Parts: sequence; structure tokens; C-alpha cells
Amino acid sequence: MAGSFKIGMKNLKYAIITENAGVETWGTPKTLAPAISGKVSPIVNSATAFADDQPLAVANAFAGCEVELETSLLSNTALVDLLGATKDATKGVVSFGKNDVAPNVALLFECALDGGITQYFALLKGQFALPEDQYNTKEDNITFNGQTIKGTFIPCNKNGAWKTQIRSDATETGTAATITAWYTTVYTG
Repeated sequence: MAGSFKIGMKNLKYAIITENAGVETWGTPKTLAPAISGKVSPIVNSATAFADDQPLAVANAFAGCEVELETSLLSNTALVDLLGATKDATKGVVSFGKNDVAPNVALLFECALDGGITQYFALLKGQFALPEDQYNTKEDNITFNGQTIKGTFIPCNKNGAWKTQIRSDATETGTAATITAWYTTVYTG
């Protein structure tokens, strides 16, 4: 659709990936946090070959994808799941340690487009880093602060795909079933 624009992001979910001998298994998606904003930035390395004083060929290579999400505050469950932190089961305290290892996860969300169309996305394999927090003193005016978390996503081992997406206006026979299952099973292709 020419001239379409994205007007909303919502339903942020994540699914933990387990890997055994290079074979990935995606867990059931869980809610991450309400979305405020998000940015998905593919990283593409480019090189140009020159010969006879002019460009001869251009090569591009996908090098991953950087993700930056601003959300409402992440739950303790999401912090533990996404960052490898630990939680004291009897006291509820979350501890962050120098040896924490963030697991690979998939990230799922949807975006409203103009014309009542919804586009669903899944970034298939990546890790998140510790979130940024900002704190302000109480003032006369009300200020809402979200939490920013960044991650890097790469192609999955299964088929080399790094992202899947579908639009609600797709006309293929399996579209409705795929959209219905989008947040229950990670579609990997």
C-alpha cells in the first residue's frame, strides 16, 4: 500500500529460546510490558569494489538488528527471563550479577497501519542488555518515565531468518490461522 504509515505499537511479547546441539526451540510467548515506542534498525555492512577508476560491484551483508524499546516498567519476571537475573523465591528480591547471562529470545509485537490494517512482527533470535532507568524528583508537573531496553537480534539457526511478519490484509488461505496463533507459537518460517 503506497503511502501507508505506522500509527501504533502494542502487544510486546517475548519467547525464551532453548538450544540443544544447535537446534532451537521457542517457548510460549509471555507479555513483556506495555509499549511506549520501539525502533528496529537492521545493520547492513556494504562494500563497493572498484576497477578502472569506477565502481564495479556493490555487496551487502546483513550483520544483525538493533532493537530499542521504551516500555512501562518491566516486571520482575521479565527482568529475570530477559537478563538472566535471579529472584529470591521467598522474598521477591531480584539480584543482578556480573555473571548473569541473558538467554536468546524472540520478540513479538504488532503495529497498526492506516486503513485498519495490523502488521504482526517476530524478531526470531536475540539478547537484551540491562535496561536504562531514569529517575526524577517529584515536581509540580506530572512526568511519566518509561524504561528503555536494548537488544541485538541475529538470524536463527533453523533457516537463517531473522524476522517474520504478516499483515491482516493478506489474502492467502492460511492468513487468519497464522494471525490467530501469532502470540501462542513463534512463527519461524
